[in-house]
Amino acid sequence: MSDNKIVSVSLDETVKVWSYPELKLLYSHKIYGPNKHYSVAINNGKAFIGSTHGIMYILDLNNFKWLKQKKIANHYSVLISLAKSDKYVFFGGSDGFITKVTASEPYKLFHKKISNFPLKSIVQKNGVLYIGDSDGVIRKINMENLKTTYVVSDFPGAVRALAIENNYIYAGYDNGYIRIFENRKSILNKK
Repeated sequence: MSDNKIVSVSLDETVKVWSYPELKLLYSHKIYGPNKHYSVAINNGKAFIGSTHGIMYILDLNNFKWLKQKKIANHYSVLISLAKSDKYVFFGGSDGFITKVTASEPYKLFHKKISNFPLKSIVQKNGVLYIGDSDGVIRKINMENLKTTYVVSDFPGAVRALAIENNYIYAGYDNGYIRIFENRKSILNKK
């Protein structure tokens, strides 16, 4: 959400912008082609949209103009999840790559392979990215240089959701489990 706008994306190739809190439809656009839309983040008045076939779209939310369409991953990669900071937007792909995109023109890209499995969830907190993959691994990564500084890997199943609060990592898994970690150690495992 940004400037009282919510952006939704769907697998039917449609991008919609809604007013908040009224939920009045302000804009709707269908991007035809082989792209299904999987993720969206709002940064500096722009919607960064991740889709199948590794394509990123950028929509200006002030005038509803499309600013950029750029291939940022290999042909078969899906831009599954993303996070944002003031300066960057981060896409996690089904190819195990993290892509850092500058949030303003010229939208520079930086790629790094961090997993052999799809990156399912990303959250940013205090300059650090926390990334969960489909093999149950949670990584802590420096936002600037994309170096891994910390890994938790002791539970099977894809990490679908992550949240960080008070030095705890909250992780939701495909198999219905929720786990809480503190200093790499699991302190709660609940179905």
